Amino acid sequence: MLRWHYHSRHESLISLSNKEFYEDKLVIFPSPGSKTKLGLVFHHLENAVYDRGKTRTNPIEAEAVADAVIQHALNNPKQSLGVVAFSTSQMQAIQNALEGRRRKHPEVENFFRSHIHEPFFVKNLENVQGDERDVIYISIGYGKTEEGKIPMSFGPLNNEGGERRLNVLITRAKLRCEVFTNITSEDIKPTESTKFGIRALKSFLYFAQHGRFDEAGDVIITQKRPFEDQVADELIAKGYVVRKKVGSEAFYIDLAIVDPQNPGRYIIGVECDGDAYASAKSARDRDRLRKQVMETMGWKIFRIWSTDWFRNPKQELDRLVNAIEKAKQTVEDDDAETDEQPTQEAITVNREKGEEIKNTVPAYKLTQLPREVAKQELHLNSFAKLAGWITEIVKTEGPIHEDEMAHRLAEAADVSKMTSRIKYTITQATQFARDNHMVKSKGDFLWPVDMETPVIRDRSDFPPSSKKLQYIAPEEIDLAIQKVVEDAIGIQPEAAVPFIAKLFGFGRVTEDLKDDILHAIELSLDKDHVYMDGEFLKKS
Repeated sequence: MLRWHYHSRHESLISLSNKEFYEDKLVIFPSPGSKTKLGLVFHHLENAVYDRGKTRTNPIEAEAVADAVIQHALNNPKQSLGVVAFSTSQMQAIQNALEGRRRKHPEVENFFRSHIHEPFFVKNLENVQGDERDVIYISIGYGKTEEGKIPMSFGPLNNEGGERRLNVLITRAKLRCEVFTNITSEDIKPTESTKFGIRALKSFLYFAQHGRFDEAGDVIITQKRPFEDQVADELIAKGYVVRKKVGSEAFYIDLAIVDPQNPGRYIIGVECDGDAYASAKSARDRDRLRKQVMETMGWKIFRIWSTDWFRNPKQELDRLVNAIEKAKQTVEDDDAETDEQPTQEAITVNREKGEEIKNTVPAYKLTQLPREVAKQELHLNSFAKLAGWITEIVKTEGPIHEDEMAHRLAEAADVSKMTSRIKYTITQATQFARDNHMVKSKGDFLWPVDMETPVIRDRSDFPPSSKKLQYIAPEEIDLAIQKVVEDAIGIQPEAAVPFIAKLFGFGRVTEDLKDDILHAIELSLDKDHVYMDGEFLKKS
């Protein structure tokens, strides 16, 4: 289960990594296609030149990427975008070229200010870790020089472990990845000493250009599938364009009906209880999770049972044709909705219910202190009385950060400014509460004395000043991590971040928040509350 990959919305975005880095162990689900271009796109810029001796940039390639960014902003503003160059010099060249175009096209500025969860970026290969976007543009930069030579120098890929950076880069796109380069795979001539990273780049460029792997002598094994073939023949006789075995080796859709108005899109997928069905390892694979994942990928799935077909083929064919015609009527609306609402988060399927993870945690409950708190200045109250109010806050909101507790008490007392006297008074009252076993402390957090395990709470209604991960107890964060991991079939750490943030009510995942959550995941791994199975987190 943990090998199922459904993050990429087109199989070409992960197929190369699956082969080169994951030993073909990932189960990849095919895409139904879309009005807009999906998957891997190759731009061969034959006239571009790598200025190796001076600027170490590829100016024409940088200009082409900048033009593509502006076109994306004009034509696909709903889709988030990131640009990655292999070198810092090429990154800066793209930034400079783009800056000039933005001045000429002020109408695109709304795009660059949108996508607060996934803002536009231009980065180099070494600092693009975890930055997923709907669309990624890759500028190789290195390549053919003015003399026509092609140095086998590709920056970080020449280093040991450079292949890992390439793998991260080519799997950052969710909808589409476009490659800009002045070379092709044929231009890379590896030798015995060539690093794996450069060999992987050669394979990636070939796959991007040709849509298939560079393997000579592949043997295609044709297997007879009488039930599926009979259904396909009936549909073809009725004028439908039918594709068989759509998808990759680990997962096929038996039959797919091509949209006559858009040959790059499938109207509906047809699953038959034939060979593909029988090869599934469990009924759960066959009936629930397969269908769930396919529908999240955008497929409309229709299943035919062989017993029903052979008992009454005309009736079953009529049912199938009706389903196809109904799907044909709605596919335009479905595509429009997909274009307007691009994927912003990784899809994670609930292991038990087959649903997307939803924020079902209770809302954070704030303490309502008595009006007596505001009758006189805080320092005029005894430490015992203040400790009582502190205990009340901790019982309602614990575990709570000491700063947040102080803020609650000061707010109830109508204190507008936290002076040194007020801070001292609250600090001493808190110590009184500890000494008298009214509350207990764990680090900077105050806990009810009888609480051992906290609950995860939704802080959506908190003001920005209080909505900080530092104000959430590590134990509560750890529980949220475990919940997301347990609810998911399999999820990578970066993909888990937005779901963990969402549980706490964070609407926006900033870089700092992402880093803090990833650090918290590392702590959970150290405690063995979760563990890594390959690239995926799993509940211990």
